[in-house]
Amino acid sequence: MKQLSLRLPAGFKPTKPVLFSLGLGLGLLIFLAFILPRIRQRLSPESAPTITLVHWGLRQPTSTFTQAIADFEALNAHIKINYLVQSEADYWSRLQTALASDRGPDLFRYHLTWAPQLLKQLAPMPASVYSTAEYEAIFYPANQAWLKTKRGYLGLPLEVDGLGLYYNTAILAAAGIQPPQTPNELRSTAKLLTLTVDNQIQRAGIALGTTKNVEHWSDFLAFSFLQNGADLAQPNTPEGQGALTYYTLFATEDQVWNDTLPPSTYAFATGKAAMMVAPSWRVPQVKQLNPDLPFAVAPLPQLPQRDQTWANYWVEGVSASISKDRRQAAWLWLQYLSQADTLRMLYTAASASQLVGMPFPRLDMADQLIEDQYVGAFIQQAPTAQTWYLNSSTAESDLNQQVISLYQTAVNEVLTGEPASEVLVDTEEGIQALLNPAKIKRR
Repeated sequence: MKQLSLRLPAGFKPTKPVLFSLGLGLGLLIFLAFILPRIRQRLSPESAPTITLVHWGLRQPTSTFTQAIADFEALNAHIKINYLVQSEADYWSRLQTALASDRGPDLFRYHLTWAPQLLKQLAPMPASVYSTAEYEAIFYPANQAWLKTKRGYLGLPLEVDGLGLYYNTAILAAAGIQPPQTPNELRSTAKLLTLTVDNQIQRAGIALGTTKNVEHWSDFLAFSFLQNGADLAQPNTPEGQGALTYYTLFATEDQVWNDTLPPSTYAFATGKAAMMVAPSWRVPQVKQLNPDLPFAVAPLPQLPQRDQTWANYWVEGVSASISKDRRQAAWLWLQYLSQADTLRMLYTAASASQLVGMPFPRLDMADQLIEDQYVGAFIQQAPTAQTWYLNSSTAESDLNQQVISLYQTAVNEVLTGEPASEVLVDTEEGIQALLNPAKIKRR
């Protein structure tokens, strides 16, 4: 290429203004030729460094998120999502270890009740995702009780769940009765539906009253405590004693269930129990065990004027240890997932393989599922649902399971004839020993 040269007339002596103009022009040429393209390249979303986010999930298969991931990545070319389904075995321990070593996921699913123990590991949600007012107008109150901190909210729910009354529609129809609506009706209905031969239960009225073979007994016990106005952290009160005794009556006085029967989900699915209590994710398991079983799910029976139900579900959080750019990308992904259109997409994708999806976590979507025979009951109960450390099926070693162990001892001792007032002395002492050193949420 021929080199260009600038020739000045002989004897020409440039003045200072001319030199300044030449320098300015040369600088402008350099800026336009070399610097401006680089600035444009850095500002272009297409050329931004690619961020690959690792998202740990539970229970929902990758297929549930496939379309949502594709759509999100199409809108955000510099962000890639690596959704990894985790085993529930030792999940709490593995998550803690991963976060402590700074080799954990960018974002992860965790149980609602884990938030107080993960305060340092969770990044607060930026106001650009949802303001406090928006969050509290959109999502159910249980999130406010457990996720709200001075720094902001620590997670976003993609579901709401709790405990519903599963009932065999054919059995109740044959008896000419409707699902019970009060605790006393629950007992009388269970007794009516129980079939015995030679004092042996052939069909249980309901799977309640024991701890050995009722998979969600702790949730129902906690619900009964809350319904009765008892404090689960300080249970040795008349209200707590009454709730504990009430639970055991199904196996003792009423004899509608005992520990010789199969696990509650299997018993219900195979017609050996007319009713059971369980969260929404048991629906596909029941259908898998018995595709022809006629059943529906109703809200839990409640005391008159005591509108308080039970919440047991998971939320999504962002690791506090990752870089600012990665945190922003992670919250952008969660914001996208929590939009109404995306939640409908996730529900449809999950329903294709497992009958139902995750019940919608948004108040403004309640009317879309509230009449559903399988998940409508969980939507109906969500506005008044609260929770504590008695959630079943969380993790093998988390605080829920430690508290459950204390209450399991209490139930079993009452079943053997010990007074609830004496049993709950040890239960309360054990709970205080667990909560006080850890400075964990008490109610």
